Amino acid sequence: MTNLSKTDRLGIALAEGAQLTARQIASRFRAANPHDLVFRLRNAGMNIELNTRTNSKGATVQFYSMVQRKTSNRKAA
Repeated sequence: MTNLSKTDRLGIALAEGAQLTARQIASRFRAANPHDLVFRLRNAGMNIELNTRTNSKGATVQFYSMVQRKTSNRKAA
């Protein structure tokens, strides 16, 4: 097995549907600057967005996720 870079591993996690905060990225991938990893993935062409939600305690949390493409049910002619 080849060793994947932190950026590659983050890209795989987001592509699989993970929603991660900057703190989670730093911890899970041992990244000193998680925002830079996201920047690199965006420059590589991945469509990553920063979303905001409010948890049950009223605190606002921001997390990164990959934009899911909507699939069409139309058949090709």
